[in-house]
Amino acid sequence: SVILTADQNVYLVKLITGLTRSLAYILQIFLMICGVSFWIVCAIELLSNVIQLILFNRLTLKKYPQLVKLDITDTINKENIISVKSKIKREIKYTFVHKIAGVVVFNTDYLIISVFLGITVITSFSSYMMLIQALGFLISAIASPLGAYIGAKLYSDSKEKVIRIISLYNSLFFMLGIFCAYMFYISSSTFVSLWMGKEIVLSQQLVLLLSVNCFVLIARISFDVAKVGLGYMSDIELPLLEAIINIIVSLVLVHYLGLNGIVIGTIVSNIIVVMILKPVFLYKNALKSDNAFIIHELIRSWFFISIFLLSIFFITRAKVIVSNEWLDFFIQVCMSSITPLLLLIMIYSVFDSNVRKFMFVMFKKMYREN
Repeated sequence: SVILTADQNVYLVKLITGLTRSLAYILQIFLMICGVSFWIVCAIELLSNVIQLILFNRLTLKKYPQLVKLDITDTINKENIISVKSKIKREIKYTFVHKIAGVVVFNTDYLIISVFLGITVITSFSSYMMLIQALGFLISAIASPLGAYIGAKLYSDSKEKVIRIISLYNSLFFMLGIFCAYMFYISSSTFVSLWMGKEIVLSQQLVLLLSVNCFVLIARISFDVAKVGLGYMSDIELPLLEAIINIIVSLVLVHYLGLNGIVIGTIVSNIIVVMILKPVFLYKNALKSDNAFIIHELIRSWFFISIFLLSIFFITRAKVIVSNEWLDFFIQVCMSSITPLLLLIMIYSVFDSNVRKFMFVMFKKMYREN
């Protein structure tokens, strides 16, 4: 997939990953409904990754047959080869740790639920998580080229311009995360009810907690994209810390709050690691930013997080979408999205200079084209 992405064939990467992931999700849901063992569901996840590996390998060899016969020693100095190999091995180790920790973080909830609450609870929980993960997957697929854009700017422009670009991405994805979390809260239960039946629906209190995780999952994309673009994977302690915090807090709270406690454990690890430590490590170690700038960025980000939390307070009084037909449901979703979207655009345009400048440039381009 790396070679395909480098050759600007991202659509092939997304096609393979999208199809295999979609089929895996469908099969996992079907097996969980049938009451199959949780370990078989996990095996499906592993199998989908193996299939992806095989497909990528065959496609790469078919599109680039010259790689099989290529002898890099003819074109590159041996000392450079050793240096590049050493760097690649180091980054592979870091990436491997990130991937393993990511698997632990995103699958810990399912494991704890199956052990303490039973396999039947997973059906309801996974129905909502499927929506969040599908939304995150879609946005990540759209945002993936931004990493290459940051990488190109890193070598063609100044560090200050790269920092401004990353700061803009943070603002845009935070705004998108707030909007998606709001829409998830008011519409997810009705969607699940129409899709799988009313007996699968969770309480709105739990949906409120899941909406916070929905926000973090989308907001973190800006940091993940920046890390890929900068080639910075050295913060291997962060995903490990995230996994440890998630497991400990979830194991403690599950005895007192049940499923709510498990979700709160994920929220706590997300806030500490993803929303605080990850941007600090990124700005300080990868971009060598000073402490004053880092504090300013954190305050700016947390200002809008505060707006999100404040909006959550009002969301609890918001009208949750109720419908018995798909067409009526989608109409209500479209109508309910107008006010919060306009409100978010107005708030960010007033308080965030990054978004304000971005919108000015976009309107200017649209005016010139017309």
